[in-house]
Amino acid sequence: MLKPKRAAIIGLGIIGGSLAWSLRRAGWEVRAYDRDRNCLQYARERKIIDAGYNELAPVVTGASLICLAVPPAEILALGREMAPHLAPGCLVTDVASVKEKIVAGLMAVLPPSVYYVGGHPMVGSEQRGIRAASPYLLVGAPYILTPVPATSSEALDFMVELVKSLRGRPLLMPPAEHDYWVAASSHVPYLAAVALCQLVARLGGDMDVPASLAAGGLRDVTRVASSDPLLWQDICLGNREQILPLLRIYRGIIAELEGLLERGDLEALVRFFAGGKGFRDALLAGGRTEGDGEPRGGPAAGEDQDSGW
Repeated sequence: MLKPKRAAIIGLGIIGGSLAWSLRRAGWEVRAYDRDRNCLQYARERKIIDAGYNELAPVVTGASLICLAVPPAEILALGREMAPHLAPGCLVTDVASVKEKIVAGLMAVLPPSVYYVGGHPMVGSEQRGIRAASPYLLVGAPYILTPVPATSSEALDFMVELVKSLRGRPLLMPPAEHDYWVAASSHVPYLAAVALCQLVARLGGDMDVPASLAAGGLRDVTRVASSDPLLWQDICLGNREQILPLLRIYRGIIAELEGLLERGDLEALVRFFAGGKGFRDALLAGGRTEGDGEPRGGPAAGEDQDSGW
């Protein structure tokens, strides 16, 4: 593997921007590719990156680490485009929240002279773009790596140590297992939040009423519904084989709850609610693990404080 610490970040959204910022503060030279010139200018001015380009070749040429941080539907096309420019021994990774198809696809299009390890940092928010990025976003967050039998052990060890150096928590998981659990913990909750918003919206009437009542539960439960619809279209279609069976189970749980309410079964309702509370309490006791949670603490996005880690 190449040793120089030069990274190429393909896509400067909240994840790509935060990764670029974290790498640069860790001593890496960081170049970035993005179609938005204003995004690149902002990233340079804030010292998130060293250089930014609208062309892919000058970003990836000579890089020892390349990260594809674009929507899932764009990853394979960009992988094919950059493949001829990759230096032998470089390591390619990605941050997509759908892994099985992307891991198989990238391993097919990348040259055999480079390494590849799939990745997915379990961070983010309903905000988007470089202005939502933070050098602290990865701190304390689970960062899933998805090796397959063909994955180089050297490359995997490198990624594990890299994640640790950025103060993330590396977790190893096969791509299919990743897609199953992320569908349950992130994708279906997003769909449930959108469906709840649709429910209230279809009740009609004056929007001032739900707006005035949404300071508590409704606002909290539906927060992720404010996320980018086009990104979620890619995610949900890309992982629908895992999402659809879970939606059917969820629908069955709603039907179970409906039956308890119709019968007025007080004891069963208490057990139902207590089961949900017990799981939620255990989840919080184990640490924050939601894949689409709010950014971690630290200076606000855009602050380039040099106080170190």
